[in-house]
Amino acid sequence: HPPTRLPTTIAMAPRARDHQRPLRRALLLCAALGAVAVSSLSFAVGGLRSTVPGGRSGCRIHLQAAYDGAADQELEFEDEDEGLPPPKIQLADMHVGMTVEGKVKKRIREAGYYVDIGAEMDAILDAAELRDGFPLEGHKTVQVGKQVECRILTFKDGRAMLTRRTGELQRPARAKRSPRPDVVPFMGLGPQDWLEGKVAAMTFWGIFVDLEAPTGGEAQGLVHHTELTDDFKESAQLGQTIRVRVLNVDKDKGKLEMSMMES
Repeated sequence: HPPTRLPTTIAMAPRARDHQRPLRRALLLCAALGAVAVSSLSFAVGGLRSTVPGGRSGCRIHLQAAYDGAADQELEFEDEDEGLPPPKIQLADMHVGMTVEGKVKKRIREAGYYVDIGAEMDAILDAAELRDGFPLEGHKTVQVGKQVECRILTFKDGRAMLTRRTGELQRPARAKRSPRPDVVPFMGLGPQDWLEGKVAAMTFWGIFVDLEAPTGGEAQGLVHHTELTDDFKESAQLGQTIRVRVLNVDKDKGKLEMSMMES
């Protein structure tokens, strides 16, 4: 009879166990070292050393900081919001008369400036609100890129309207200007004829004046800053009543050129 052989699984079992022993030992060693590392982590930052028994002679595990001299240093944590722009100011958090500071961003031709006060939309500093009096010299104190301090005059179309004038904040309502007003009723007037009108708007180069012709009819006249009196330049404000005379009537363009100066 041929010799009897044990099943392969039974015959290989002792050999398989022999191969598994080193692996099991390695896993147990890793687990032990991991436990030691975790338990000793709190001592590492302070530069302390922890002695952990291991076998007959024991072993000494030294956990050192990542950087030399870290024991004398403080750990710094960067603020998550550092470097981010500040949150925008909401309209609900602002009110008329509130003092704000902002950076002048852009000039609006001859009409004023855009000012960044930290709101969703840039505020507007109208030329008429640049200073007490006429704003001819205002551009010397208000320049693009510079910081300015203003008061909130009102709100319009979701943005703040600013002023650098002193005194009260009430302003006369502004009438809508016709793009091409009828200036024919003023054509019969000469330089010797004086009219009374109200200052409707200011720009860096002059003012607009609401006028009524003696024979009826309304229009806005333009007065260049060279035709303004010195007294008016110091006291100019919206809604102010002034005396002007006609210099020129342009029927085709619908423009009136006026003067406050004597002929």
